[in-house]
Amino acid sequence: EIGVRLVGSEMCIRDSNYKADEAKTRAQQFNIMYKVLPGISAYAGYLNADTSGDFGGKTKNSGQIGLQAAYDIPALFTVWGNVGYGNRNSGYEIGISKPILNNLEVNASYYNQTFDDAFGEDLDMKAKGVNLGLTLKF
Repeated sequence: EIGVRLVGSEMCIRDSNYKADEAKTRAQQFNIMYKVLPGISAYAGYLNADTSGDFGGKTKNSGQIGLQAAYDIPALFTVWGNVGYGNRNSGYEIGISKPILNNLEVNASYYNQTFDDAFGEDLDMKAKGVNLGLTLKF
């Protein structure tokens, strides 16, 4: 997983790979975020999911909305989570992040994601697992 966040801005770009027993999906997201309260943001955006597997696959685009929250535990790490829903996807993710340089963080998370109609009509892909990644802050 590769993530780019523009700190002080309200934009998040993300490229992720999800695997399930029968398929894999590569998803790109572009979200605009609005800070509702300290540590809580609402987002709206776009997700492009390209699924391939034993039963074929399709590229699907989806609008999405969601909430993201983060809580900093000083000297340890930040605990975070998000939940989102779109017209062709839904899911949640919880994780931790730790700065390793001024503008670079290492992340570990658990995800549970559903891509609707990923193989055609009424054939969804459900993926869950662990992500490890880096976030570069500008």
